[in-house]
Amino acid sequence: MFLNAAQDVVSAGFPVTVKTVSGESVAGFVTDWTPDGIVIHRDEESVGQEVGSMLQEGAARGGGAEESNQIAGEREASPEKRGREIANEQLLHISFDQVSADPIFTGQAGTQDTALAYLVLVDNSVLPINSYAVERGQAVFTTAWSTAKLSVPTDKIQMVHFTSDQAAAFELQNKLAADNLVGDVLVIQKKQSQLLDQLTGVLGDVTSETINFNWDGEQIPVKLSKVAALAYYHAHPSQSKDLACVLTAVDGARLQANQVQLVGDLLMLSTCSGLRLEIPLPLLKEADYSAGKLVYLSDLKPIRQGWSPMIGLPASAELIMQHGLPRLDQSFLGSSLSLLWPESGTDESYGFQQAEKKTYTKGLALRSRTELQYRIPASMRRFICIAGIDPATVSEGHVTLMVYSGKQLIWQGDISGRAAPVGIEADLASSKVLRIVVDYGDNLDYGDRVHLVEARVSQ
Repeated sequence: MFLNAAQDVVSAGFPVTVKTVSGESVAGFVTDWTPDGIVIHRDEESVGQEVGSMLQEGAARGGGAEESNQIAGEREASPEKRGREIANEQLLHISFDQVSADPIFTGQAGTQDTALAYLVLVDNSVLPINSYAVERGQAVFTTAWSTAKLSVPTDKIQMVHFTSDQAAAFELQNKLAADNLVGDVLVIQKKQSQLLDQLTGVLGDVTSETINFNWDGEQIPVKLSKVAALAYYHAHPSQSKDLACVLTAVDGARLQANQVQLVGDLLMLSTCSGLRLEIPLPLLKEADYSAGKLVYLSDLKPIRQGWSPMIGLPASAELIMQHGLPRLDQSFLGSSLSLLWPESGTDESYGFQQAEKKTYTKGLALRSRTELQYRIPASMRRFICIAGIDPATVSEGHVTLMVYSGKQLIWQGDISGRAAPVGIEADLASSKVLRIVVDYGDNLDYGDRVHLVEARVSQ
C-alpha cells in the first residue's frame, strides 16, 4: 500500500515541461505516459507560452510570415486539440514542475523516515532504502515511497552503503568501483575513526542486527552497526535490458528505467536490471531520455582546439593563451550562458535595450579567432545550436561563424550583437569530424564573444 501524500497533487493535474530532440519545449499536464511516449494536456496559458517560444525559434531560423501565422493559429486550438502526444523517439527530457515537499519524500523527516542506506543495482540504479535484509541470496528492502517490501536477487545488486549521507555513499561507491574485486567486500567502520577496513570474502544472510560473512572459510556474524558498506562480486555480470530513460527523484533515487507506464497516481517501472517498482509522480524531479539520441558538445572532448589572438603572443604567454580558450557551459565571466531575444514585433536593429535575456545550462562560449574539432559519435547526423553574442558585449560583438562536416562547409553566417540570435541546424552527412570556426567580424576582435547555446549533435 502506497503513501497518500501525492494523491491530491496528481488528481489536480501534474505540471511538466517536455523538451524534444528537435529542440521544442512543451509545457502542460501529463495525462498518460507509456513505453511509446507521453501525452501532455496544454491549458490556454501553456499554449500561449509554447506559441511564444515557437515564434522566437521561427524568427531565429528566418521563418517568414506564413510560418508565424501558422504557429499563432495554435492559440485558437480547441480543448480537444490541446492534447499533445510526444513519441518516445522524440523525447529528450521531462522536468516535473511541482515536486513533493513532503518530508517523508525529501529525507527531511525524523529518523524512522530517513534513508538507512543507499542500494546500487548492477545497472547503476540508486535507491534510498529504509531497511535491508538477505535470506538465501534474495534481498528484501523497503523505501519511503511505500510500506510494501521489494525483493531482488543479490546477483542484481552492486553495493549497499549503510549511511544517510548521499555524498559519502557516492564517494565510497566510486572508490569500490575503481577496485578490481576478487570477491564480496565488507567495509568496516573503525571505532572513533573515519578510517575504513575492507575485508574480502563471501557475503551471506543479512538481518536487522548482523551480517553473516565467510572470511577465509570461517563464518563470522558481524554487527550491522559496524558495517559502512558491502559490495557483491559478480564474476559473470548478467546482461541488462536497454535503457529507455533515467528517472531522478527528490529523495536522491536515480533509476535506470527500461520501461515506464503511468497507472493512476503511480508510475510503474522496470529497471534495466529487472527490478519492478512503483513511484508516486510528485517524487519525480526529471526523466532524461537523451541517451543515444544526442550529445552536447560541452560533454565531448575536442580532438583539437585553438585560439589565435589578433595580435600574436610569445610562446611564453601561456596564461593569456588559456584565457581565450573555449568555456564549457558558462560565459567568459563565469556566469551562466545567456542570449538576448528581441521583443515580439521588433526588427533586427532592435539593439540590446529592447530584449529579453534568457539563460541556458548547456553550450559553448567562444572568442574570435577559435577553431574546434570534434569526433562525431556514431549514429549522430545533425548539428544543432542557437548562436548569439554574449549579452555583455552586444554593443560591439560581430563574428563570422563557419561550421564544417569534414572538409565540407555546411553553414556560414554573421552573428551580430545588434541582431536576434540565429538558429542553426545542419546535416552532418556521413562525416566523422565536426569543425567549428569563429572568425573576426566587422569590428575585428572587439566584443567578439559568441555563445553557442544548446550546441549538440543528434540523430
